[in-house]
Amino acid sequence: MVIMKRAVVLTAVIGLLSFAANARDGYGHGRVVVPNSTPSAPSTRGYYGEVGLGVGQGFTTIGGRDAVSGSGITELAVDLISKAGFSLSPDMSLYGTIEISGMGHRFDDGDDYVQYNSYLIGPGIIYYIAPRLQLAGSLGYSFTGNTTSMPFIRMDNGTGIAWSVSAGYEVGPRFHRMLVGARYFSAHNKLERTNQTMNSSAISIFVRYVFHRNLRFFDDF
Repeated sequence: MVIMKRAVVLTAVIGLLSFAANARDGYGHGRVVVPNSTPSAPSTRGYYGEVGLGVGQGFTTIGGRDAVSGSGITELAVDLISKAGFSLSPDMSLYGTIEISGMGHRFDDGDDYVQYNSYLIGPGIIYYIAPRLQLAGSLGYSFTGNTTSMPFIRMDNGTGIAWSVSAGYEVGPRFHRMLVGARYFSAHNKLERTNQTMNSSAISIFVRYVFHRNLRFFDDF
């Protein structure tokens, strides 16, 4: 009887030792069993902002003819632009943006002026072909805001489509930079009163302030 009790106790001790050994790994550290789940992995996205101006040569035709011509007239094209958007790729090389921009083509004879203004509102993309070196393009809705200093003259306006392409290089620190480059802008608007097409374009050299930063957050946020 005593022998049987000892055998039962010995069997219980061996079972406990075997359980403890199975609950430890080969390095003597206890193993923790967790449910089979996949934790949320952090991802990186970025946002982008841009504002600036450029100066260059403008070209404007109305009904296929030069808008203004004659001796003693100076021409100047001024380019204004703003952009905002988010990155479309994990490596921050591709951004999608919304652009609001305008180009004014001014004719001045020293006494009076005529200025043809064309605007662009629409989506665009920015692609970094190398660090700090970007190519950009936009396409969208266009409208005009033509003005003149000459009294009793009513300027004709209309709506249409516009697009632009540019190349630029960023200089400065990581988040706050200056973008220096060149841009081509083109707008095609149907004038309301005369029913003619006004084609305006410009080649400009620009300087812009650029701000972009990465956002880190969880995919399931």
